[in-house]
Amino acid sequence: MGFVIAPGTAAFLFSSISPFYAGLPNIGDRIARTTVAVSWVVYPIAVIVGIPLYQFLKGRVRPSALNFAVAGAAVAALPWLVLGLIATPDEASTGDVVTIHNHLRTFAGWLEFLQFVGGIAILGVFAGIIFWACISVGGKAPRDQLRVDPPGRSPPAS
Repeated sequence: MGFVIAPGTAAFLFSSISPFYAGLPNIGDRIARTTVAVSWVVYPIAVIVGIPLYQFLKGRVRPSALNFAVAGAAVAALPWLVLGLIATPDEASTGDVVTIHNHLRTFAGWLEFLQFVGGIAILGVFAGIIFWACISVGGKAPRDQLRVDPPGRSPPAS
């Protein structure tokens, strides 16, 4: 359930912070349509990066809100960090400030890039905490849900 709710919540938070205009006069419509558009990005990231990371960390780290927040930040920011490091245009600027010149980032370009990736990571922190809350709901504690039993041993009866 966490892989359904957490990415959707992150998409909604991003859409609430910076909704696309698209000629819509109503802020509610802008946020709703932006959430749909952003969901086309966040759900594949959750599947491609989030599920493998969850499977890798399951049983290796203690399932706490802090650990899930860090993992959520990594899942959200890693694709944008990689994409931003391997793909740069020839020239770019923000306003009158040159951010990329001859395929190289300027100091202002690095600040802008890190600010963007940091903002995405903050949304990932919230998504990770929501994911942790989703898997914590239920009759078992999160530690019991994520325990890996040795082969040949059955889990204790509840």
